[in-house]
Amino acid sequence: MVKKGAESLAALGPGTYNLARKGILQQQLTSPFEAPRMMFNVPIGGARRFAAQSWPFERFRAVKKAAGVTINDVVLAVRGGALCAYLIEQEALPDKPLIAMVPVSLREGESSGGNDVGSLLANLGTELSDPAERLRVANP
Repeated sequence: MVKKGAESLAALGPGTYNLARKGILQQQLTSPFEAPRMMFNVPIGGARRFAAQSWPFERFRAVKKAAGVTINDVVLAVRGGALCAYLIEQEALPDKPLIAMVPVSLREGESSGGNDVGSLLANLGTELSDPAERLRVANP
C-alpha cells in the first residue's frame, strides 16, 4: 500500500511540473494586456470631463477599405490616437499601451430577446506615434 502511494506521488511529478509550466506561460501571455497605472485607473468621482468629436462615417469606411481592416479596427485606432494626443498634452503618456475592454455580441443567428454580450481586451497602441502602425496593432 505504501509502495503504491509512493509510486502515485512520483507519477504526479511530471504532471505537476507541466501544470506549473503552463501557468507560467499563461501568465507571460496575459502580461501584455496589463494596463499601466495612470490617471484613469482610479475610482470614478464627480470630477470627470467628457469630450466628443463627430466624423462622417464615410471617413471611417474609406480608411477601412484602404487598409483592408474592419470599422471596429479603425475606431480602436482613432481612439488610441485621441488618447495618445490627450496624454501627451497632460504629460502623462505611459511607455506601455493602454488596453480597452471592448464589448462584443455573442448572439448567434436570428436569436431573439435577451442580451448575450462578452468582452475582449484590445491594445490601443497609445505608445505609437504613427497612425498606420496603430491601425496594424488594432488588427493583429
